[in-house]
Amino acid sequence: MRNDLLKNFFKGSLSYVFLIILAIIVALSSIFTLSFVLAHLTRYTNYIFYLLPSTSFIIGVAVIMFWYTFSLDKIIFKIKKNDIQCRGIFKLFRLLHNSKFKKLIMFILVFLSLGGLFCTYSTFNVITEDSIIVHTPLDLNGRKYSYSDVAEIDTGISHDKDNNLYYKLKLKDSTIINVTSASMDSKFEKYELGIYYLDQKLLKAGAKKNIDTKFMYKFDNADFNKDYAKNVKKILQ
Repeated sequence: MRNDLLKNFFKGSLSYVFLIILAIIVALSSIFTLSFVLAHLTRYTNYIFYLLPSTSFIIGVAVIMFWYTFSLDKIIFKIKKNDIQCRGIFKLFRLLHNSKFKKLIMFILVFLSLGGLFCTYSTFNVITEDSIIVHTPLDLNGRKYSYSDVAEIDTGISHDKDNNLYYKLKLKDSTIINVTSASMDSKFEKYELGIYYLDQKLLKAGAKKNIDTKFMYKFDNADFNKDYAKNVKKILQ
């Protein structure tokens, strides 16, 4: 009996792991295609970049939470509810499977997921040929800035595991725009060329540029494509 219980639990756990992996794939796919979708659904036609900040990953968390809740049943239904030996081991699962508690959890998850979905689709930045528009849940129409509103450009090579280019704009009201953000869609086939194009326009508009090449050696050792490395170094000049 105990062997059957462990066998069923093992099968349920595999199902659980599979669902979590699938949820992550779905979540990440949604996030990385979201900027592309926004670019074709919204009114900006002359954009250089559509940018999604890292906070937009909340939709991925919401999706994973949903899948986690649904996958609990895959494990619970493999357990004999009246088996004395597994009452202590699976107490948490039994608690979550309680109908009243589960309904409350589902209500909270639905609320958080809808909130996450709203925040994700209303939080993005657009850089056009002559302006920067910041969209937030509190400003659905977007706050528009001119290039002259960019006080500083901070760019360089990150010191984390990526060791790649970062490019951030600091506006005069202290708003930060991370151009190398979680997800982007650009009219340029190579995004670093888009950044270089934007960089030149911002410099002409009077923006101050801060360049940090302290970790350039990490970038050189990362074995990036030669054309890409050349384009990045043009930005860091």
